[in-house]
Amino acid sequence: MDNQENEINITYLGVVSSFNFQKSEITISDSPIELKNIKHEIPVYIGYSKKFLQNFQAKEIIFYKKYAKLLFVETLSAEKIKSLVRMAVFIQADDLKKSSPKTILPEEVMNFEVYDIAKGELIGIIQDVQINPANQVWIVENDEYELPIPFAENVVKKIDLKKKQIFIDLIDGIMDLAIFKPKDKQQKSVKKRRIFDE
Repeated sequence: MDNQENEINITYLGVVSSFNFQKSEITISDSPIELKNIKHEIPVYIGYSKKFLQNFQAKEIIFYKKYAKLLFVETLSAEKIKSLVRMAVFIQADDLKKSSPKTILPEEVMNFEVYDIAKGELIGIIQDVQINPANQVWIVENDEYELPIPFAENVVKKIDLKKKQIFIDLIDGIMDLAIFKPKDKQQKSVKKRRIFDE
């Protein structure tokens, strides 16, 4: 599938963490939670990057709280299945079924604007998403600092997928997590935008 990622809309599912070659099965860690089990055959793509993926056919994917199990249609050799460990797993976006409309996948919030809901001021733009067993952590960046924002109910108050905007409550202690950029690397400060002025 070299250089074909633009032709197929694929989404990240997780990383191969272990395998059972007797069952032709892999365990996927770092998988988004609250996803429906997929109990029919679908294509899956596995590799170290989107540009260099190997094509496989999954018989089913079962999601658990902190991981997923993928059973291949074909029988893979022990050497082949072992070679997949630490590679990323992708599936076509249309095949990804959400069990809850509240589920937000990491790629859905990339480049979203994040606002302080109390003041209506732009905090920054989501530049990266980290996933841990408890929740996603959005890395929000502006000219002065990077701020990790946990995707948690007490912090994230509103998500507007159409406008690509997220409104958060800057709870006590959250600004203590900010990583400030060296002065010489800070760009000219952008005038703070207020969403309520628009």
